[in-house]
Amino acid sequence: MKNIVEVDLENHDIYQHKVWGDTDMISSVVNRERSKFGDEVIGEVFLASTHRDGKSIFKDGRDFDSVIASDPHVFGAAITPKKAFPLLLKILSAREELSIQTHYKNKIEAWITLSEGEIFYGLTPRGEEAVSTQEKKESFHELLKVTSDKEELAQYFNHIHFQPGQAFIVHAGMLHALLRGTVLEPQKNCNLTLRGGDWGRNLPNRPLDKEDFFNSLYPFATPGEPIEKLYKMKSENAHHACIFATQDFALDEIVLNDGSRTIETFEDRFFIAMVMEGEVTLSSSDEEEVFSKGQVFVMCATPNQWTFSGTGRVLLTYVPNLVDGIIEPLFDNGYDYKEIATIGGPVIKENDIYIEMKEKGLL
Repeated sequence: MKNIVEVDLENHDIYQHKVWGDTDMISSVVNRERSKFGDEVIGEVFLASTHRDGKSIFKDGRDFDSVIASDPHVFGAAITPKKAFPLLLKILSAREELSIQTHYKNKIEAWITLSEGEIFYGLTPRGEEAVSTQEKKESFHELLKVTSDKEELAQYFNHIHFQPGQAFIVHAGMLHALLRGTVLEPQKNCNLTLRGGDWGRNLPNRPLDKEDFFNSLYPFATPGEPIEKLYKMKSENAHHACIFATQDFALDEIVLNDGSRTIETFEDRFFIAMVMEGEVTLSSSDEEEVFSKGQVFVMCATPNQWTFSGTGRVLLTYVPNLVDGIIEPLFDNGYDYKEIATIGGPVIKENDIYIEMKEKGLL
């Protein structure tokens, strides 16, 4: 039974038309010919999804839902009792500004940047003041509803110009907008967005959600710095870093320079891997496959040891056990608990790693 299952990126249903999309960047990241998309403006790719907006399928033709129902070794005990896939993994690429938005309280997402670009990320002190009373919220809403002036809004939000490889966690209620650039976006399996402003586009299929937007909003200023990666292993020829982690998902990075790195899968832990650069060989005691840039595959939830080798860069998305998958490996590699908490994001009361370590008396 195969324990590596490749996702079919030729499946056109996973590519989503968006008015703000950057088709050239999408085709580059997934390593597909630009002509595949014709004149379409593509802004999103659903890499691993059971969501109706873009259902993923494997190269053998099965979709994720049918695999969950018939082949439990693929995703294992990470699947909920209701047989729901826990993750939604997407690429977003924007040449124009996305809406200014928040998410409901049960939604969390994160970004790792794949290009240079810019974002709004959380409120500044001026933004906190703008939502401090009902009267000020009304004025702020009127501004968000009509303005297309990015510099006018930048006083209210942390305006970050990012470079490739930077990471941000967007906690529930945090106001944010991708303004330009390309990101890989792991998130809890939910695609609901609450728009507070849409740059005056006033498109009927993109309504604003004034009441829910402000009800969900985290109304305090937040830091605007990217998360610093922490290393589980680092050598001259290979490194394995944790980029960020929540109780719902984590993202690791393996970079090889003619080196190797061995990791384990378990009955409750599968990995969704995407090769971002180069060519890597993935091998276990009885399987071996070679993957190159743009390929996405699932390392199944069966107890196994897997070795990545070659020269390339791989991003791994998974549902973590915070203690044995995140906290202990980083502590064993020399980080103290306060440093480890930083990869859980800037909002302490929403930071799952901080909360887990507080609960266990480590902080």
